[in-house]
Amino acid sequence: MAARTAGNSGLTDIAAQSARKLEEEKQNAKKQQVGMLEGMIKAMGMEKQLAPAEKLVEQNKKIYVEKHDKRPATEADFAGKDRGWYDATTAILEKRGFRTLGDLVNTTVEKTNGLVVVSRVFLSGDGTTTTAIYHFVAGKMNLRICEFESELNDGTFIGTSNAAASKAITLPPQIRSNKMPADTTPEALLRAHDLAKEKELAEKTNVSFKEMKTLEDCQAMQDRQMAIKAAFRKEIGYVDPAEVQRQMEDKNKDPIATTIAAASARIMAGLQKLKDEAAREEKK
Repeated sequence: MAARTAGNSGLTDIAAQSARKLEEEKQNAKKQQVGMLEGMIKAMGMEKQLAPAEKLVEQNKKIYVEKHDKRPATEADFAGKDRGWYDATTAILEKRGFRTLGDLVNTTVEKTNGLVVVSRVFLSGDGTTTTAIYHFVAGKMNLRICEFESELNDGTFIGTSNAAASKAITLPPQIRSNKMPADTTPEALLRAHDLAKEKELAEKTNVSFKEMKTLEDCQAMQDRQMAIKAAFRKEIGYVDPAEVQRQMEDKNKDPIATTIAAASARIMAGLQKLKDEAAREEKK
């Protein structure tokens, strides 16, 4: 009996050692793949050409994190913003049953991009639609955005906004967003969003929209969306070649430059995915 026990213990040790060796080999294989790809990029003199795509990957890694931090906005945060537009849009929304919950600044964006964006948050009378308005000023961009968002109890989200400037951005399948032209009025956006909500309920069975009551509830909904976006970006290597191509085409860039940018994004996304896989293997 003692001999059988000792034999089983020896087999267990051998199995454990074999498993560890296999894991080490998998880790080394991923590291070697990363090294080979980085070596090829360097040997072919493609570092400068791939630099914009590499920069985009790094930027997206900072933006697409599981949760964005917020802070209450101050009077100073409204510098350079159109206060008249904030107040006029507030009046329009409150007339339609929305109540104002507060003004917030996204500190994750502030620290990453140096942009102070003040979002005024609202909640519909039935608590199923949250709204944010913000004046976005960055370089040549000067946008007054109004967006409506709702969450279903099946883990999906719908949004309606006048943020057509960001229409090219690839979203996870759980999030559907209708980005209408920049000059679309808040009233028209709300009508479109309400119709989208009705369509969701008509097309799906046993679903309903989640109810929110407080500013914290609205932010928790935003956090759930952000976690989905972060996981999606990590899965694809943080940059989508098709998205890059759409953005280049929207800017009427040269077709050759567009093709090169998309190809560069594909290479850097692939490299980032290999790095992430190697990091996961190392943690096991």
